[in-house]
Amino acid sequence: MKIVLDTNVLVSGLLQPFGPSGQIVRLVASGEVVLCHDPRILTEYGEVLHYPVEARQGAEVLSPRAFIELIRE
Repeated sequence: MKIVLDTNVLVSGLLQPFGPSGQIVRLVASGEVVLCHDPRILTEYGEVLHYPVEARQGAEVLSPRAFIELIRE
C-alpha cells in the first residue's frame, strides 16, 4: 500500500509509538507501507521534526533523523 503521511500524523507517531499514528509509522519503518513523498514534503518533515519538544511521552518509534534517512533511501 502506498500512502502520503500527514506531518501531524508523523509527529504524533514518533512521540506516541503505541497509538494509531505510531502504528502507521511502524508500518512505514518496516516497509509494509510505502511512503510517497516529494522534496516539498521532505522539507516540511525536516522543518517540523526539528521543532523543540518540551516533553516526550513514551519512547520514540524512531528518532526524527532516522525516520528522514529511512524514507530517503
